[in-house]
Amino acid sequence: MFGVAVPLLRRHPPHGRPRQRARRRPCAHPGSRRSSGFVGGIPLAFPCVIAMVVAATLALSAQVSASVHGYVLFNGTTKAAWALNQSAAADRITQLDGFDGLAGPVLRFTALDGDIAPATPTNNPRAQLVSPLLFYPGQVVWESWMMFFPASVPYVSSTQWLALWTPAYGAPFAGSPPTEFVVSGSRLELGRNAHAAVPWQPAWSMPVPRGRWTRFTVHFKFAANGWLALYVDGRAQSLREGLGPTARRLAIALIDASNDAGPNASRIFVYYQQGAFPQVTVYYADFRIALTRAAAEAR
Repeated sequence: MFGVAVPLLRRHPPHGRPRQRARRRPCAHPGSRRSSGFVGGIPLAFPCVIAMVVAATLALSAQVSASVHGYVLFNGTTKAAWALNQSAAADRITQLDGFDGLAGPVLRFTALDGDIAPATPTNNPRAQLVSPLLFYPGQVVWESWMMFFPASVPYVSSTQWLALWTPAYGAPFAGSPPTEFVVSGSRLELGRNAHAAVPWQPAWSMPVPRGRWTRFTVHFKFAANGWLALYVDGRAQSLREGLGPTARRLAIALIDASNDAGPNASRIFVYYQQGAFPQVTVYYADFRIALTRAAAEAR
C-alpha cells in the first residue's frame, strides 16, 4: 500500500494542469507573483506579510524555551500556537477536543469555494495555518503530524488540484513550493514544482487513507542541496526523483527560486482550485517540528 510509485507516463503537474497550459498554481501566500493582488512588484496584501513576520518572531520567541524540553522547535497542536491564520472566517479552522478516537486537540480545516481574496490571499479557496519563520539554510529537522481524511474528500481529476501541506516555504513566494502534499485522483502524492529535476513529477504516492488517522513524519535538510525522508505510520517510504532510483532518503532541492529570499515557515492547509469543489474538509492533529524524531512524534 505504501510507497507506490506514480505512473511514469504521467506528464501533467501534480495539481492536474496539462503542461501546455503554462500557468502554475498560485502560491500559498499573498506575496506570490502569481497572485492577482500584485501591482508594480508590490503585493497588495503586503501588510499581511509584515503581520506574518511580526507574529512569527513573537511566536518563535515563545517556542525557544520549549526547545530545551524535548528539542521541540514548534508545537502546533493547538490553533493558537500558529503564527498566522489565513482563512476566510473563524469557523473555517476549528479546534476540537478529540475526534474519531483520537484524544487531545484536533484541528478541523474546511475551505468553501467562495473563500478567496480579499478574505484569503489569492483567488483560490483556502484555510491555512502558518508556523513561525523557523527554517534557515542548512537546518536538519523532523516534522510530524497526523491527518484524518473523511469520506467526503473528493476525487481530484486531471483538470483539478488540491494541496494540503508543505514542509517549508517563504519569500519570494514565486509559485508552488519545492514539495507539498497534493491529492491527485484518489491518491495522496508528494508533489514537486517547476524547479524540480523532473518538473511536476511526484516523488511518492499512496491511496488517500480515508476514514482513519494516519501519522506522517518527514526528516529533511532545508537546503538547495537538501534531502528528505518520509515515514507513514512509522514505516520508511521509498521516494523517487523523476526516473531516478528509489531511495529512503531522497536528494531534493528544498530551496529553489520559489522560496530562496529569506527564512521559511511550515504550512498546513486545505487549498484548491476555485470551482473544483463546493468545499473540502480535512483534520490535522499532533503537529510538531523538532530536532529528534522522538520529540516530533511524542503524544
